[in-house]
Amino acid sequence: MRAVENARWLLRDTNTGVTAAIDPQGRLFQRADRKVRTELDAGYALSNVTTFYTRWGDWFAYLCAIISAAAVIAGLARKTADSE
Repeated sequence: MRAVENARWLLRDTNTGVTAAIDPQGRLFQRADRKVRTELDAGYALSNVTTFYTRWGDWFAYLCAIISAAAVIAGLARKTADSE
């Protein structure tokens, strides 16, 4: 997901996990199997594209959570007022 969120190449190297190159659209470009000593020669491109997520981060998710909580509270308050 990080590659898509930020429209950047994701180059991941690990000793015990999956080593991979993921393109900005989130597609697996190249990968090496686990526990195999190898190397990847993965081409990638630098980018200065700014996505909504890169610019604002998790603020959109926080705003959605706040609006949802306010809607639930308003619904409960209305239900309580109607039952009285």
